[in-house]
Amino acid sequence: MQVGAILLFAVLVVLLSIYQAQVVPTQNEGTEFQHSQAVQSDMVELRNNLLKTAASGNSYPTAVDLGARYQPRIFFVNPPPVTGQLRTGAAGNVTITGATATESDAADYWNGNERNFTTKPLVYRASYTYIDSPDVRYSNSLVYRNYTQQNAQIVDADPSIVDGNRLTFVTLTGNYSQSGVRTSTLDFQTKSTAMKSTQVTADSEMTIRLPSSLSADRWESLLGDDYDPDGADGATDDADGHVVDVTEDGSRIALTLEPGTYTLQMANVGVGTGADDPRPWYVVKQSGNGSTVAEDGTQTLVAEVRDKYNNPYSGQTVHAEIVTAKGSGESVTPTDESGVDGDASFTYNAPDSITGQEKKVNVSVWFGSDTLSGEPRQKAFYDLTVRKGGTSGGDGGGGGSTSASQIDYNYDASPYNGESGIQFSITNTGNDSVEVTDVMVNSSAADTIYESSGGNNHEIMVGSGYYDSGDQAKGRDAYRLETKAPLIRPATVAPGADSSVKLYYFYDGGRETNMQYESVTVHLYFDDGSEKTIQFTNGGY
Repeated sequence: MQVGAILLFAVLVVLLSIYQAQVVPTQNEGTEFQHSQAVQSDMVELRNNLLKTAASGNSYPTAVDLGARYQPRIFFVNPPPVTGQLRTGAAGNVTITGATATESDAADYWNGNERNFTTKPLVYRASYTYIDSPDVRYSNSLVYRNYTQQNAQIVDADPSIVDGNRLTFVTLTGNYSQSGVRTSTLDFQTKSTAMKSTQVTADSEMTIRLPSSLSADRWESLLGDDYDPDGADGATDDADGHVVDVTEDGSRIALTLEPGTYTLQMANVGVGTGADDPRPWYVVKQSGNGSTVAEDGTQTLVAEVRDKYNNPYSGQTVHAEIVTAKGSGESVTPTDESGVDGDASFTYNAPDSITGQEKKVNVSVWFGSDTLSGEPRQKAFYDLTVRKGGTSGGDGGGGGSTSASQIDYNYDASPYNGESGIQFSITNTGNDSVEVTDVMVNSSAADTIYESSGGNNHEIMVGSGYYDSGDQAKGRDAYRLETKAPLIRPATVAPGADSSVKLYYFYDGGRETNMQYESVTVHLYFDDGSEKTIQFTNGGY
């Protein structure tokens, strides 16, 4: 009896030992694997929310389960719970070389020289006992497990940096570190929202250097059709990719793009503490330049302050001064503060009278100081013409009775019929009907407008008037931006009436493009020879 009990106890000890040695590790390994997969999903969600924050300016808090607890056991022993750490990694630079802005004022900054933008990765690391699970990293819009440079496992392969001739960069700054078993919630803050696109050209090759622990071979694979080592056909050739070379440059990857024209969009997102707020960087003319003003008339001049990411900067005091010799009664609003759209507005008052038929006027708008201790003065210049006994033209300043001067933009631009269309309205504030005969559209975010369904749908519609390019092939029949399009049916706007303006669908590089929060300029030409220039940043859904 006693011997039997001893044998039974021995068998029980052996079985418990086998369970502890084989079953417990297997079950715990399953717990760790499930947690590892969940973290991958959390990091992809984190990436998506970071990019949404950059595009919209809204915050999207993201939860990441840092650790995991094994199932409770009464008779068996578990190792300590899995602890994890989520932190920002070492800072590096995104460097762009060889990009020159097509916009003259922006070209003072984007002049082909090297431009650097600090960014950091987000890195998750866990202290697993049973499985080998390398860091999960977010960097340059990618989520991947960092096994080795050559063998990194790509979790979310969507590098949005190069897409045809569109270049997009979202940098991450700040300091963040949380560790433990609990859930950690990241709350991103937009420091510079991607509200603007800037068109840049590369007369020779453009080079983009990115902090990256991935190999050149992996980048070539990730770029897909955007990588074309046999290309060099120019960025206007949309059948081919525009990245012609990928090389490893120390701790960075270098992408070489062929000569051509590209659309550049940037944003900066902060996390944790210590994320720097971008400062004002340069100023550009928005509207009023090149206008003709009558004697004793007025003209509105609008300038936009931008940060180094080419996005609007608010709260900056901007000054204006007349550079040329002033006549009697001639003045300009001395200062204004840039609003949420970066715009500062000034009123130019023409002289009471001028000698001769016209007078050329130059107005400077600027911020900064020119002193040794201050920031260098950033400037933009407006060229105006004051005409004797005439009426105000150009952008429709006051003091005249042109058709353009009767039209007001209602500041209501919004998406139309999807993300790639735009609509806004104008009001005829005068006492006479006006007739719009031609339209021109400019935007660095697109190159064509094409609508193919026919019927009552057209690329450009102004009230009941319209321009239609044809419906056969968007490569041939599309309206090309920066060209003056005669309306097939002119648009008449009655006194006191509103009229809608609809533009759709915008394309860039042969692909339908999202025009939310993009900068657009529309020129309306009237039958009396006057022109109304309307500049706005489109809204979003």
